[in-house]
Amino acid sequence: MIEFGEAIRSRKPVRLVAYSVSPKIELAVKRVLYSCLKETGCEVLHDSLYTAVKELLINAVKANYKNIYFENYSSKNKAEEIVSYNTALELFKLELERDEGTYLSNMARERNMNAEIVWRHIGENMRVDVINPVSMTELEIHNVQKKLDFARRCDDIREYFMNEEDDPNQEGAGLGLILIMMILKSLGGGDENFKIFSENGKTVATLIVPMTEQTLIHYRKHVE
Repeated sequence: MIEFGEAIRSRKPVRLVAYSVSPKIELAVKRVLYSCLKETGCEVLHDSLYTAVKELLINAVKANYKNIYFENYSSKNKAEEIVSYNTALELFKLELERDEGTYLSNMARERNMNAEIVWRHIGENMRVDVINPVSMTELEIHNVQKKLDFARRCDDIREYFMNEEDDPNQEGAGLGLILIMMILKSLGGGDENFKIFSENGKTVATLIVPMTEQTLIHYRKHVE
Protein backbone atom coordinates (compact mmCIF):
# COMPACT_ATOMS: atom_id res chain seq x y z
CA MET A 1 0.00 0.00 0.00
CA ILE A 2 1.40 3.39 -0.96
CA GLU A 3 2.18 5.70 2.02
CA PHE A 4 0.15 8.92 1.97
CA GLY A 5 3.24 11.15 2.02
CA GLU A 6 4.52 9.46 -1.13
CA ALA A 7 1.09 9.79 -2.75
CA ILE A 8 1.03 13.53 -2.00
CA ARG A 9 4.52 14.03 -3.41
CA SER A 10 3.45 12.11 -6.51
CA ARG A 11 0.28 14.23 -6.78
CA LYS A 12 -1.94 11.17 -6.42
CA PRO A 13 -5.29 11.26 -4.60
CA VAL A 14 -5.25 10.44 -0.89
CA ARG A 15 -8.36 8.86 0.66
CA LEU A 16 -9.41 8.60 4.27
CA VAL A 17 -12.46 6.58 5.37
CA ALA A 18 -14.28 7.39 8.62
CA TYR A 19 -17.23 5.87 10.49
CA SER A 20 -16.96 8.47 13.26
CA VAL A 21 -14.94 11.58 14.08
CA SER A 22 -12.71 9.92 16.65
CA PRO A 23 -9.40 11.33 17.96
CA LYS A 24 -7.60 8.85 15.68
CA ILE A 25 -9.49 10.15 12.63
CA GLU A 26 -8.90 13.77 13.65
CA LEU A 27 -5.16 13.10 13.90
CA ALA A 28 -5.14 11.41 10.49
CA VAL A 29 -6.97 14.37 8.91
CA LYS A 30 -4.45 16.79 10.45
CA ARG A 31 -1.48 14.76 9.21
CA VAL A 32 -2.70 14.42 5.63
CA LEU A 33 -3.80 18.04 5.41
CA TYR A 34 -0.52 19.32 6.83
CA SER A 35 1.46 17.18 4.37
CA CYS A 36 -0.60 18.52 1.45
CA LEU A 37 -0.01 22.11 2.54
CA LYS A 38 3.68 21.59 3.30
CA GLU A 39 4.22 20.33 -0.23
CA THR A 40 3.36 23.83 -1.51
CA GLY A 41 4.70 25.89 1.41
CA CYS A 42 1.22 26.74 2.71
CA GLU A 43 1.42 25.24 6.19
CA VAL A 44 0.19 28.49 7.74
CA LEU A 45 -3.28 27.67 6.38
CA HIS A 46 -3.48 24.39 8.26
CA ASP A 47 -5.54 25.35 11.30
CA SER A 48 -8.20 27.24 9.33
CA LEU A 49 -8.56 24.55 6.68
CA TYR A 50 -8.57 21.78 9.27
CA THR A 51 -11.53 23.48 10.94
CA ALA A 52 -13.38 23.54 7.60
CA VAL A 53 -12.59 19.93 6.67
CA LYS A 54 -13.46 18.62 10.14
CA GLU A 55 -16.80 20.45 10.03
CA LEU A 56 -17.65 18.83 6.69
CA LEU A 57 -16.63 15.41 8.01
CA ILE A 58 -18.84 15.84 11.09
CA ASN A 59 -21.76 16.75 8.84
CA ALA A 60 -21.15 13.72 6.60
CA VAL A 61 -20.92 11.29 9.53
CA LYS A 62 -24.06 12.74 11.12
CA ALA A 63 -25.91 12.38 7.82
CA ASN A 64 -25.00 8.67 7.79
CA TYR A 65 -26.15 8.26 11.38
CA LYS A 66 -29.39 10.06 10.64
CA ASN A 67 -30.04 7.77 7.68
CA ILE A 68 -29.61 4.73 9.93
CA TYR A 69 -31.72 6.19 12.74
CA PHE A 70 -34.62 7.19 10.46
CA GLU A 71 -34.49 4.09 8.27
CA ASN A 72 -37.91 2.90 9.42
CA TYR A 73 -39.50 6.31 9.89
CA SER A 74 -42.87 6.86 8.23
CA SER A 75 -45.97 9.00 8.82
CA LYS A 76 -49.66 8.72 7.94
CA ASN A 77 -50.46 12.33 7.16
CA LYS A 78 -48.89 15.76 6.76
CA ALA A 79 -49.73 17.07 10.23
CA GLU A 80 -48.46 13.94 11.92
CA GLU A 81 -45.34 14.05 9.79
CA ILE A 82 -44.41 17.52 11.08
CA VAL A 83 -44.99 16.73 14.75
CA SER A 84 -43.58 13.21 14.73
CA TYR A 85 -40.52 14.10 12.65
CA ASN A 86 -39.52 16.99 14.89
CA THR A 87 -39.92 14.78 17.95
CA ALA A 88 -37.89 12.03 16.31
CA LEU A 89 -35.24 14.58 15.37
CA GLU A 90 -34.85 15.60 19.00
CA LEU A 91 -34.50 11.92 19.98
CA PHE A 92 -31.85 11.52 17.29
CA LYS A 93 -29.88 14.46 18.74
CA LEU A 94 -30.06 12.85 22.18
CA GLU A 95 -28.79 9.57 20.70
CA LEU A 96 -25.81 11.45 19.22
CA GLU A 97 -24.96 12.76 22.68
CA ARG A 98 -25.45 9.44 24.46
CA ASP A 99 -22.12 7.65 24.89
CA GLU A 100 -20.70 9.98 22.20
CA GLY A 101 -22.79 8.27 19.53
CA THR A 102 -21.02 4.93 19.96
CA TYR A 103 -24.13 2.90 19.11
CA LEU A 104 -24.67 4.74 15.82
CA SER A 105 -20.97 4.54 15.03
CA ASN A 106 -21.06 0.77 15.48
CA MET A 107 -24.19 0.52 13.32
CA ALA A 108 -22.51 2.55 10.58
CA ARG A 109 -19.50 0.23 10.66
CA GLU A 110 -21.70 -2.88 10.53
CA ARG A 111 -23.48 -1.49 7.47
CA ASN A 112 -20.26 -0.20 5.91
CA MET A 113 -21.80 3.28 5.77
CA ASN A 114 -18.77 5.54 5.93
CA ALA A 115 -17.76 9.07 5.11
CA GLU A 116 -14.78 9.57 2.82
CA ILE A 117 -12.33 12.44 2.46
CA VAL A 118 -10.36 12.68 -0.78
CA TRP A 119 -7.46 15.10 -1.21
CA ARG A 120 -6.21 15.98 -4.69
CA HIS A 121 -3.72 18.43 -6.14
CA ILE A 122 -5.04 19.84 -9.41
CA GLY A 123 -2.67 22.37 -10.92
CA GLU A 124 -2.09 25.03 -8.26
CA ASN A 125 -5.21 23.99 -6.34
CA MET A 126 -5.79 21.61 -3.47
CA ARG A 127 -9.22 20.03 -3.77
CA VAL A 128 -10.86 18.30 -0.81
CA ASP A 129 -14.02 16.23 -1.34
CA VAL A 130 -16.00 14.97 1.64
CA ILE A 131 -18.42 12.26 0.49
CA ASN A 132 -21.15 10.24 2.17
CA PRO A 133 -23.47 7.63 0.59
CA VAL A 134 -26.72 9.45 1.40
CA SER A 135 -28.51 11.96 -0.85
CA MET A 136 -29.85 15.14 0.71
CA THR A 137 -33.60 15.59 0.95
CA GLU A 138 -35.28 18.55 -0.72
CA LEU A 139 -35.59 20.22 2.70
CA GLU A 140 -31.89 19.72 3.40
CA ILE A 141 -30.93 21.11 -0.02
CA HIS A 142 -33.14 24.14 0.63
CA ASN A 143 -31.60 24.73 4.06
CA VAL A 144 -28.04 24.38 2.78
CA GLN A 145 -28.67 26.78 -0.09
CA LYS A 146 -30.32 29.26 2.29
CA LYS A 147 -27.29 29.19 4.59
CA LEU A 148 -24.79 29.55 1.74
CA ASP A 149 -26.73 32.46 0.26
CA PHE A 150 -26.76 34.12 3.68
CA ALA A 151 -23.03 33.49 4.15
CA ARG A 152 -22.24 35.22 0.87
CA ARG A 153 -23.81 38.38 2.28
CA CYS A 154 -21.89 38.24 5.58
CA ASP A 155 -18.54 39.94 6.00
CA ASP A 156 -17.65 38.02 9.16
CA ILE A 157 -19.04 35.56 11.69
CA ARG A 158 -20.27 38.39 13.95
CA GLU A 159 -22.68 39.47 11.24
CA TYR A 160 -24.16 35.97 11.27
CA PHE A 161 -24.96 36.16 14.98
CA MET A 162 -26.42 39.65 14.63
CA ASN A 163 -28.79 38.59 11.83
CA GLU A 164 -29.28 34.88 12.53
CA GLU A 165 -32.83 33.73 11.86
CA ASP A 166 -32.64 29.97 12.33
CA ASP A 167 -35.75 27.87 12.60
CA PRO A 168 -35.41 26.06 15.97
CA ASN A 169 -36.54 22.85 14.26
CA GLN A 170 -34.05 23.15 11.43
CA GLU A 171 -31.70 20.19 11.32
CA GLY A 172 -28.99 21.52 9.05
CA ALA A 173 -25.37 22.43 9.77
CA GLY A 174 -26.09 26.16 9.73
CA LEU A 175 -23.28 27.69 11.76
CA GLY A 176 -20.72 25.25 10.37
CA LEU A 177 -21.49 26.24 6.79
CA ILE A 178 -21.25 29.93 7.68
CA LEU A 179 -17.89 29.29 9.37
CA ILE A 180 -16.54 27.47 6.31
CA MET A 181 -17.60 30.31 4.03
CA MET A 182 -15.86 32.81 6.33
CA ILE A 183 -12.68 30.72 6.26
CA LEU A 184 -12.71 30.61 2.46
CA LYS A 185 -13.28 34.36 2.32
CA SER A 186 -10.19 34.81 4.50
CA LEU A 187 -8.27 32.97 1.76
CA GLY A 188 -9.71 35.15 -0.99
CA GLY A 189 -12.04 32.40 -2.22
CA GLY A 190 -15.44 32.88 -3.79
CA ASP A 191 -18.58 30.85 -4.51
CA GLU A 192 -16.71 28.58 -6.87
CA ASN A 193 -14.45 27.37 -4.04
CA PHE A 194 -17.18 25.66 -2.00
CA LYS A 195 -20.00 23.49 -3.30
CA ILE A 196 -22.38 20.95 -1.79
CA PHE A 197 -24.47 18.74 -4.06
CA SER A 198 -26.09 15.31 -4.33
CA GLU A 199 -25.69 12.95 -7.26
CA ASN A 200 -25.81 9.20 -7.85
CA GLY A 201 -27.12 8.57 -4.34
CA LYS A 202 -24.27 10.44 -2.66
CA THR A 203 -23.70 13.87 -1.14
CA VAL A 204 -20.43 15.63 -1.94
CA ALA A 205 -18.99 18.73 -0.29
CA THR A 206 -16.07 20.20 -2.23
CA LEU A 207 -13.46 22.72 -1.09
CA ILE A 208 -11.02 24.13 -3.64
CA VAL A 209 -8.11 26.15 -2.26
CA PRO A 210 -5.50 27.78 -4.52
CA MET A 211 -2.04 26.99 -3.12
CA THR A 212 -0.50 30.25 -4.32
CA GLU A 213 1.41 33.22 -2.95
CA GLN A 214 -1.66 35.36 -3.56
CA THR A 215 -3.69 33.14 -1.22
CA LEU A 216 -1.02 33.45 1.48
CA ILE A 217 -0.88 37.23 1.11
CA HIS A 218 -4.65 37.53 1.33
CA TYR A 219 -4.75 35.25 4.39
CA ARG A 220 -2.02 37.15 6.24
CA LYS A 221 -3.77 40.46 5.61
CA HIS A 222 -7.02 38.99 6.92
CA VAL A 223 -5.60 37.59 10.16
CA GLU A 224 -3.32 40.52 11.04
